[in-house]
Formats: sequence, C-alpha cells, structure tokens
Amino acid sequence: MKRLFSVLTAITLLVSVSAGTTALAADTNISALYKLEDQTLHSTMNTVTGTLPKITNISDKDFDTQITGIIDGFFNKVMQSANPGEAPYPPVNFSYETFSNEKYFSIVLFGSVNHLNTGSTVVQTIVLDQKSYKLYALTDILGPSANGVSEKFISADMKNNPDKYLKDTVPPEVTPATPFYMDNDSNLVFIFDKYAITPGFEGTPRLVFPMKDYMHIGLPLENTYLNGKIRMVPLRKVLEMFHVPVYWNSTTSTAVVRAGGESCSLKVGLNDYNGKELPIAPEIKYGRTYVPIEFIEEYCGISFSVSGNNLVLSKLLNQDTKLIAGTIKDATMNTVTIATDSGATLSFSTVNADKTECTGLLIGSKVDIYYTGAINDTDTAKADVICMKQPVTDTEQKIDPNTPVRVTGTILDAAMNTIKIKAEDGRELSFVTDNADKFNCDGLLIGSKVDIFYIGAIDGTDTSKVIVTYMEQ
Repeated sequence: MKRLFSVLTAITLLVSVSAGTTALAADTNISALYKLEDQTLHSTMNTVTGTLPKITNISDKDFDTQITGIIDGFFNKVMQSANPGEAPYPPVNFSYETFSNEKYFSIVLFGSVNHLNTGSTVVQTIVLDQKSYKLYALTDILGPSANGVSEKFISADMKNNPDKYLKDTVPPEVTPATPFYMDNDSNLVFIFDKYAITPGFEGTPRLVFPMKDYMHIGLPLENTYLNGKIRMVPLRKVLEMFHVPVYWNSTTSTAVVRAGGESCSLKVGLNDYNGKELPIAPEIKYGRTYVPIEFIEEYCGISFSVSGNNLVLSKLLNQDTKLIAGTIKDATMNTVTIATDSGATLSFSTVNADKTECTGLLIGSKVDIYYTGAINDTDTAKADVICMKQPVTDTEQKIDPNTPVRVTGTILDAAMNTIKIKAEDGRELSFVTDNADKFNCDGLLIGSKVDIFYIGAIDGTDTSKVIVTYMEQ
C-alpha cells in the first residue's frame, strides 16, 4: 500500500497496484511502449473506491510525467467537485475503460460522485499512439478545422434526435478539453459528463463520429484569391471533391448546386441565392466560377481553416450525397448498369435522376452517379439516384467571347514568353504567354501537362488571334 495522489483534502487515500484487468491483451501490454496496471483506490472511511489506470514501462521521463499528471489531475478535479469545502465527502467511485486499434490506444476515465439520491459522473480521455510517445489532440485527428467540424456534427445529432437531449440544451462548444477517444473500429467517439447534455438515465452520452465518412482536403491557397477581405474559391473544383454535384447553365451564366438533396442557383454577378445574400457575387476568373468561401461553409456545411499554404476543407459525408463512378455496361430509359473501378457491377434505377449533364449514356463511356442511401455489396435497392453526370473539365461552358476557353496538352517547348504544346487532339500549338498569369505552374518542363486558358479563336493550328490569359499545371 502507498499514498499516490496529491489529494487536496483531509482524507487518507490508500492505493494498491496490480496487473490491469481492463487491458486488452492478457499480458496487460498495450504495445511495446507501455504496460497497464490497475490502481485500486480505497480510503479509511470507504469514501473513495474504484480503480484508475497506471501506465508503466515508459522510458521517456517527460512523457511519463505528463501522463501521470493527467491521471493525477483528473483525480483531484473529481475530488474537488465532490466537496470543494471541508469534509465529509460524499461517496466517490473511479473507473476506466480502454479501447485499442492499430494506430491508437485510448483510456476513458470516469469519476462518479453520489450526492444523496443523485449522482454525477465526470469523464476525461487520453488518446495515445501505439508506436511512439505521442498524446493526440482532436486537431491531430480531424485536422485544423476539427472544432468547427465537430460542432456541426454534434449540433446535427441534437437537431435530428431532440428527444434524446435535455430540453433547450445549447450545443456544446468544442474545445481542446472536450473528451473524445478512438474506439476499436477506429471511429472517433465524443463522450460527455453525465447531465451535460442528456438526462441522467442516459449516463455519459457518446456520439460516434464515423471516420470512414470523413474527408479533409488541402486546397493550395494559390488556387484561391482574395477579393478585398473575402476568400474566393473555385466552386466546381471544391464541391465535387466532396461529392456535391454542380451544373452549369451557359445561357443564364448560372451554377446549380445540389447539396443534401436540395438545390440552389448561383448567378454570376448576383450576390443572392435562395433568398440569402453573399458578401460578394460569384465571379468568372480563369474560366471558372469562383464564390465566397462563406457559401461553401454555410450552404454545403464544409468547414475550413488556413494551415500554412493550404486552405484545409473538412466535412463528414455520411448524411450527404455520395458519389460512385464507373463505365457504362448497359443503359435504358430508367436503368443504368456500370462497372466500377474496383470491378464491381452495379445496376441503378434512374427514374428520379436528373440527367441534365448527360450527353449520351453510351456503352463504354464514363459516368458519375450521385445518390443518397446505401449500397450493400452489389445491392443498390436502398440507393436513391438523384443525378447522373458525365465527367467534365473544371472549365465552365463558354459564356461570351470574353470568357477564356481551355486547351490541355503536353509541353513540347517552353521559353520565357512562349510555349509549344501537343494538344489532346494531336495538334501542335504555339502560344505567346507574355501576358499570361502562370497560376500554380511549378516548372514548365518538357513532357509535363499544362492547361492553357485563352480568349479568341484558334484556326486549325493558327493561334495568332488568341490571347493567353492563364496557365495552370
């Protein structure tokens, strides 16, 4: 027996240490780095009972001190909350759970305080790396937009399941102190104190954040630009990365976006959509439609943050439209059968699908199918196809003679103010580039691909009547 915790009270606490009974492996080894033992707690008056973990075998003394300090600090926090004044203390019980997967080892600490006929439970979590001395924060797992993404996820669950939560409960702010752990299936799980957001009979509520449906993508800042203080982003490029289909109407210069089964229209030059106002109207630049990033966040639910030279975009996709791409094997008026890139053959009903951007569902051609619901192996009965698109370039349809057109090719020769390419149709084309914006060009090397945006018309291989406005690799 020995006294272990720096208790800020007058009670006497004794601790006995034994091989951990909650460790996942029979020999109590978490990994080659750690060993887990139980600390059985009991006080002279039986005020404190239960078990807390002790992690041993840590060769890094600073890391060992850090982990021990977390557990010690949790104990003292619970004891302080039980009775911040003088003794006597109400009964306090400690326990813990462990979860393990290939990358993470998580420990969930519980401190339960029984005040007369009611009891509260405080939780804290520790997420460790299996192969190195690393303690994970939420941003390490979800990226720099972690707090915003998490708050959207929790708010959505509270909205969709109101009966589960305390009436008039405000969604909690997610901070670095918000408890979470990684479960055995590599999902991220948020866990809350008893009574924090749900009635007491729910205990310590848990919300599973399905990592397999989470995307966060880095878009180079050079692919965006500032209009005053407003960050403008390429609409189609961003949204289709997150499986949100975008349609372009060249007659009206309007982009139609379908997010979560709903649609809205964005007209170039007008700063309103579906009765809401944008800080800046959509603009055409470099042959693409750019919109304020506020639209991406507010309408499409994509969180963003700047990290280094990247705009990091993050979203949980499990409640939204999904995308599957393939090659058409058969097509009728109301059905289509495709072969996916993984070799699976899938058949879909397309009765309710929007086929606006399908120029002919020919056998052997590529198609993108956007759907809600689920595909179970090859069973598509629960998948509702909302639209079908045949892959297009990022360049918008031609709007007027002053809108750049794109040609893609392989560089044959390049000098300071000229470039020669072999286009995809086999033509060899030479361009003057002295007035061109070489946006995102990282070395115009012979043999590399390049997109050239120009105004005017190419006559065969004669490019003398075009002006190159923009080049991109």
